[in-house]
Amino acid sequence: MSQIMVYDIECAWVPGTTDRVRFRLTRNHKAKVQIRELAVSKLIAMFGRSLLEDLYLRGRAQLRLSDHQLSELAF
Repeated sequence: MSQIMVYDIECAWVPGTTDRVRFRLTRNHKAKVQIRELAVSKLIAMFGRSLLEDLYLRGRAQLRLSDHQLSELAF
């Protein structure tokens, strides 16, 4: 039986934009960090409006993603 990995992702607005979100992934609790940007429209399609509301209210949000969800973000 294979183990399902879960990743903690931090996301925040890309400075100076209102339509791009930056995702930060730290793999295996090591210093290696990957950063990607994603359009807000894709974010809403993948995770719904509740995550977007967190971004508007706090400017940042945290996600717990499975391997499949992570691959959709193209990390």
